[in-house]
Amino acid sequence: MYISPKKQMRHLIIIVLVISFLQNCLYAQKPQLQFNKLISVSYDLDSSGKKINITSYREINNGKVKVIEKLYKGISDTTYLLPDSMIERLNLIFNDKQKLRSYLKTNKELKGHYAGSPYFISCTHRDNTIDNAIIESPYLEKDTYKIFTLLNRLPFASNVSYKAIYIKGTSLDNVILKYHKSCTYLINKELPPSEKSSSGPPGEKN
Repeated sequence: MYISPKKQMRHLIIIVLVISFLQNCLYAQKPQLQFNKLISVSYDLDSSGKKINITSYREINNGKVKVIEKLYKGISDTTYLLPDSMIERLNLIFNDKQKLRSYLKTNKELKGHYAGSPYFISCTHRDNTIDNAIIESPYLEKDTYKIFTLLNRLPFASNVSYKAIYIKGTSLDNVILKYHKSCTYLINKELPPSEKSSSGPPGEKN
């Protein structure tokens, strides 16, 4: 069956338009992030109190995830696309409607002991304003805590990318240290009394 060049061109144009329409429909249904960039850093303060040691670095930038993790044998470094299943849940907290500090139950130090590390969170909104905060999990409401922990569940490479003791090159050390020193609600990191007494010198009676 012979089809004239004009008809072939017309059919081709129709096919292109249909494909373009379907792509636009799929894009419209895809959830969009309500922020430009999100950084989550787990860190420790060294004994001098003047240096930050970053233990994990997670960055979400325009839908791409970068995870740098300190492993016992070195540093892993990997990049991948953020799963759609996480976008809507992250948008519930990381948006331009509420300040990160507003998710804390209190601004005063909690009583007791806490063995975990604090997190430095930095959210760059769509208008390029930046919201930074120090977050510790005991200060968060249950539902908010679940969303924050999604950041720690992002997959990371188990293979070492390079040999090092600390994560370097994030250019955040001084910023984190500044926020850490001005933070009035960091939890006491000392061991509970029961663990202190059991960790004494050998032969010492508790």
